[in-house]
Amino acid sequence: MKHVTDMDPTKISTELTDTAKTKIISTRIRVARNLSMFPLNPGADASTRPAICDMMERVYAAIDPDSDLSGDMFRHTTMSDEQS
Repeated sequence: MKHVTDMDPTKISTELTDTAKTKIISTRIRVARNLSMFPLNPGADASTRPAICDMMERVYAAIDPDSDLSGDMFRHTTMSDEQS
């Protein structure tokens, strides 16, 4: 059985309260487990994580900066305390 996740934000029917909206300051997207061309740990090696980051940087760079999906990508290896 293949699991498919629909990431279309227009299909979200839950309305957030104003209180909830003020508390959400960022969103993380975890992609590593959804990329079939990369092995999952412990099958991964030292080149896997940087390769995933390289690919995702290209994906994020292609997103229109005016889009609601735009944002910043930070690598764990280089992000500052303020960015985490």
